[in-house]
Amino acid sequence: RNGTEYDGDFRDGKLEGRGRFTVRSGNRYEGDVRNGRRHGRGNFAWADGKRYEGDWQDNKPHGRGVFNYTSGNRYEGEVRAGKEHGHGVKVFANGNRYEGDFKDNKIDGKGLFEWTDGSTYEGEYSDSRPNGNGIYFNSKSGKFFDGFWINGCYKKENSIIRIGKNKENCDF
Repeated sequence: RNGTEYDGDFRDGKLEGRGRFTVRSGNRYEGDVRNGRRHGRGNFAWADGKRYEGDWQDNKPHGRGVFNYTSGNRYEGEVRAGKEHGHGVKVFANGNRYEGDFKDNKIDGKGLFEWTDGSTYEGEYSDSRPNGNGIYFNSKSGKFFDGFWINGCYKKENSIIRIGKNKENCDF
């Protein structure tokens, strides 16, 4: 009636057990079903190519799982209400890697970011930027910058070190 097809188990007239949903848009789910909703372990494939494999609760990714994005990015870790939330590892399409805390799909908390050139930042994050105490190692110069970061910026003497921001956006 609404373009959704279901192939799977029924109990007491309800979708319950293991099943496979396909919707008109092309999205597909295969996995555990409780009271007609995705709940338990399952795999979801969006029509655009994004994929999720892992735990489900009340029709949303929730628990532990893996997101594979169409951009080539990949996240593996804790998920809450369909978002990267908790401890996880994200490998970016360009090869950069972050392991640490996430909140509402953003890097937030403590973690380690590793660039493909060998540079690293380990410390505190907020809103996906270094914010708080942290240590940045620049592999090109071989120098360490240890201290307090604000929105990805660090000031040392007369120079400003920035991660992912322009100098003019670093207000000190």
